[in-house]
Amino acid sequence: MQLRNSSPIITELDRDAMISVVKTARQFVQRPPLAQLIEAETCPGPEYDTDEKIIEAYDKFGVCGFHAVGSCRMDSDPAQSVVDPELRVRGVSNLRIIDTSIMPVLPSGNTNGPTMAMAWRAADVIRRTSAVRAQETI
Repeated sequence: MQLRNSSPIITELDRDAMISVVKTARQFVQRPPLAQLIEAETCPGPEYDTDEKIIEAYDKFGVCGFHAVGSCRMDSDPAQSVVDPELRVRGVSNLRIIDTSIMPVLPSGNTNGPTMAMAWRAADVIRRTSAVRAQETI
């Protein structure tokens, strides 16, 4: 799926915030005692010294660090989700989704732990349904 625009600096507010972060970080590292430990700015580098150049640096060096979740929400209500509680994609045979896309909202912490928990649960679900199918074929 191609996003219409995945740029993290779409709005003027976003650009202003990014410029402010760079300027604030530069001011912070120029103060003692940290200034004594800093040899030189490496990224984006002192040559990115105007607002326009800072935005250019974001375009050149920046990466998106957000964790996408919720594109395939899991819920027991078919009207509210594409994935059921057994992790099956509704309307598609033999397909399960086991990643952060089934989360209804972004967790307040890192997504790694919840993703591992989902994977453990998914393994149990798949084992259980496989055992039921095996019993049905006997």
